[in-house]
Amino acid sequence: LSHRAVATTGDTSRGWQLGGVHFSHLIDPRTGRPLIDDTCVTVTARTGAAADALASAARVLGRFEGRALVSGVADAEVVITTSGSRSLFDGQSLAGWVTRGGRYDGNALWTLEDGAITGRVGADNAGGLIYTEESFADFEFELEVRIDEPFDSGVFVRMVPDLKGAQVTLDVHGDGEVGGIYSEGWLQHNPDGRGRWTPGQWHHLIVRCSGEDLALFVWLDGEPLVVDYRLPPGSTGFAPAGRIGLQVHGGREDPAGNRAQFRRMRIRELEPEQLR
Repeated sequence: LSHRAVATTGDTSRGWQLGGVHFSHLIDPRTGRPLIDDTCVTVTARTGAAADALASAARVLGRFEGRALVSGVADAEVVITTSGSRSLFDGQSLAGWVTRGGRYDGNALWTLEDGAITGRVGADNAGGLIYTEESFADFEFELEVRIDEPFDSGVFVRMVPDLKGAQVTLDVHGDGEVGGIYSEGWLQHNPDGRGRWTPGQWHHLIVRCSGEDLALFVWLDGEPLVVDYRLPPGSTGFAPAGRIGLQVHGGREDPAGNRAQFRRMRIRELEPEQLR
């Protein structure tokens, strides 16, 4: 930090147990009751007073409304962690990530820059994906993304070599779409998503993937971007689990050096009771 302040609020140090439930020291003024989830919120802002107030408010509002609140404050940033989530990126290396083993392997150029996994087109304008080493079935994948314009990127789920997964498009190239669902053809368009995307700015995404019918729900900066998309009944050829992939499209003749960057990536695998 330089000329900034950081504040963190959670219930690991302050709170109490009653009837087997851990109650936070924070009270929701809308209900008069203490919080009982174990979300942890960290905010950086220009002053300690602002960081402290925003962290507490975001903690009470919850991870979606709270993130939307902080995103609307100039020069403030927020990191929200939830129970059961873990990091997929150490910020210092490409450990845990591979460029082969999914459905769309390619020769895009992947580097580590600005503490983020950074993708550019490779030789001969080649695109490609970088994938998690691990495979996942039902999960929430959280990350921050920054994309130069024009550029075509996306987040892919359930990537395996021989079956289909799906892509959440992050295409800021020409008439591209942000928040469309694609899998070897359009599954769902999102004509309004592009208007919520600012090229060159960090945006926060949560991609929730679940169920045999491949249900997708996507939040952008704390607000819904894709609402409960599900494959049409009778769809075949889709993988029940697979790698998560980040894309450089390639083949678009974008300006040299344009890039997509991904950081602060976390995964929360969902159990059956969390899918209801």
